[in-house]
Amino acid sequence: VLEAMEASQAYRSAPLESSSADPDSGTFEGAHLAYDDDGPFKVENRMLVEELLDSLPPREQLMVRLRFYEEMTQSEIAERLDISQMHVSRLLSRCLEQLRTRLAEADVHRPD
Repeated sequence: VLEAMEASQAYRSAPLESSSADPDSGTFEGAHLAYDDDGPFKVENRMLVEELLDSLPPREQLMVRLRFYEEMTQSEIAERLDISQMHVSRLLSRCLEQLRTRLAEADVHRPD
């Protein structure tokens, strides 16, 4: 019987204008029904990044993915690709500059 009585509380709604902070009263102070949902922007940004990465040569794509998706250090990338860490640094810098340029050329406006 007690469980049924507790379950019946789930059917009570809280008024939106409530200023009560007592959760047992069924009302909550500062309840927000709307929130900033940047999910669609994240998807759009991810698609844009993938498109830009596809414009790079395969080795540079791999380096960017290793560095920023798998969070490998430049030294780890250098060891994996059998090149110097300095060369990795230069290539990554060049790749990132190319990506920035292509992004600017596309005149894409992304929300902050």
